[in-house]
Amino acid sequence: MEQDNVSPLQHFVVAKRTINAMFHQLLEFVREGSDFVEETWKSEDLEHVAEEEQCLQIQACSRKLTVIKDVLARRHMKVAFFGRTSNGKSTVINAMLRERVLPSGIGHTTNCFLSVEGTDGEHAYLTTEDSEERKSIEV
Repeated sequence: MEQDNVSPLQHFVVAKRTINAMFHQLLEFVREGSDFVEETWKSEDLEHVAEEEQCLQIQACSRKLTVIKDVLARRHMKVAFFGRTSNGKSTVINAMLRERVLPSGIGHTTNCFLSVEGTDGEHAYLTTEDSEERKSIEV
């Protein structure tokens, strides 16, 4: 992907994929460590080098990482922008996307709920709540 022509939403998709992979690796590492500590704790030969409390702490850490990984793996993440009329919400979103996706200006320009999603594809598009038609966002 050439950096200059890549949409911020595509950057988000790549970053999210990378973060998911990192959490997957981290979770595997913690699970392996948990298994090792549990085996050590239960081993008669090692005279309980590890303690039950350590096993429980690592298992709790594993559960927390599982929850975080599951949240990050979700296809949709929600962010809310709210404020008074004409205070720059749409302008901020357009600036973040580096494209004029949302109408902005004086007055009630986007007095509705909007959904912006990342895409793995090459082309960005806009859909409305009442239609599946893909509208180009090219200016």
